[in-house]
Amino acid sequence: MTLVQAAVSALYLVVVAPPDGSLVPFRFVDALVGGAVALAASLLVDARHPLAPLVAEVRRTFDELAGLLGGIADALDDRDEPAAVGALRQARGMDARVDGLRDGVLAAGEALRLNVRRRRHIGRLRSVDESIRQIDYAVRNVRVLARAGVTLSRLHTPAPPELGAALRSLAEAVRQAGAALAADLNGQEETADRHATRADESALAAVHAAGQLFGPTQTLPLAMIIGQVRATAIDLLRGVNPEDDAAVLARVDDALGLPPV
Repeated sequence: MTLVQAAVSALYLVVVAPPDGSLVPFRFVDALVGGAVALAASLLVDARHPLAPLVAEVRRTFDELAGLLGGIADALDDRDEPAAVGALRQARGMDARVDGLRDGVLAAGEALRLNVRRRRHIGRLRSVDESIRQIDYAVRNVRVLARAGVTLSRLHTPAPPELGAALRSLAEAVRQAGAALAADLNGQEETADRHATRADESALAAVHAAGQLFGPTQTLPLAMIIGQVRATAIDLLRGVNPEDDAAVLARVDDALGLPPV
């Protein structure tokens, strides 16, 4: 708040003319003093963490997406159509969360550029910006998954319990991916690597569990959910791993039980 008020005061002193219509030189001196105070505050206040709001937004977004997957799993286990519809409604609202992440990256970038001592952290934002693109794809996949979940909950045949286990493993992968990105933003590289490894393991476990349900007797909604589990896992792995696309696809398809290409 101090930084914002100092900047606004400086602009006010420069732009607004006195009643006689002439600009007094002292106004420019006052503006320079205000700008110097704002710059000094940005350099001296070590407690201010420009990335903190973005870290919090990352955690909220990934926790909400993981909770959504868990809710879909519960709805399918209980054959609860209203709960499945509610999960679909929540999935449709996840786009706002992704937009919030993008806005958070922009705001953090502006804050870092104004904070000379923390400009070295801008590189972290670039990697997170790339990850957000993959998370946007994952959110779209989960929305399709939730829509298929509503259809599956309406069928007379109950969903296999292995499907719920696969979705919960995918939810854990989402949580670990969010923790990895948050740790990366905080500069905790070893912690980020540990969470990324767990996200990798959980995502592949989800794909493997879903792949066991694939067969000639499955229903169309179940086949759609299996496909979206695979697609979501791919997007998560692309978001937290530096591997190329071919390597990610090969590992996911191996977990699914597909023959190598």
